[in-house]
Amino acid sequence: MYNRLLAWGMARANTVPEETIKLKECKQFTTMAQLKRWLFADLHGTVLELGPGAGINLSYYPPDINWIGIELNPFLHPYIRQEADRQGLSSINVFKGTAEQLPVADNSIDTVVSTYVLCSVTQLEECLAEIQRVLKPGGLFVFLEHVAAKPMTLERRIQEAVKPLWKTLLHNCHPNRETWKTLEKAGFEWVHYQHFRLSLPVVSPQIVGKARKSLETTLPKALALTSGN
Repeated sequence: MYNRLLAWGMARANTVPEETIKLKECKQFTTMAQLKRWLFADLHGTVLELGPGAGINLSYYPPDINWIGIELNPFLHPYIRQEADRQGLSSINVFKGTAEQLPVADNSIDTVVSTYVLCSVTQLEECLAEIQRVLKPGGLFVFLEHVAAKPMTLERRIQEAVKPLWKTLLHNCHPNRETWKTLEKAGFEWVHYQHFRLSLPVVSPQIVGKARKSLETTLPKALALTSGN
């Protein structure tokens, strides 16, 4: 019942125009819609989106991509397909799965997309390793996430105080996760991101950016570890 209600609520949230969501302390953009149009503008080929919810990002994708969605809540799958039809996306596949175990082949994805998902994965390091496994050499990881506030601030103390209840109510969401630090150490060839803010309690601090898998990373992990023997 909880998953059904969550799916219904996320579908209703899709009706809120993202042009009305204002950004603060963001160098290039003033609304969430502007930011997402830039973030998804040059995507091509096969795109895998982690936790697409009810398909809120589908309106920003080029219509000729091959889109794969990995969504753990099966009650969201019909909403995703309905939204894809509305947006004219004909090549889509939706699978039940988690970000730590993606049901796709090594080196098969041009771009992996994550918006407000890395906050709730159980093992962030495993998730980022899995993203690199499925990306083609030189492939991109595109991300938009809420993150921890600055240490020793009132905002950070509030995040840490509400974390236990927040995680319970919101599917393991960590309001105080320093996601950018883990991204920097994950082994991507490069990671570029910027911090900005929304006018929301707890999840106001945000990051947006892109990371690139090295062109030299062509083997699955197990093979790469044994190739010198």
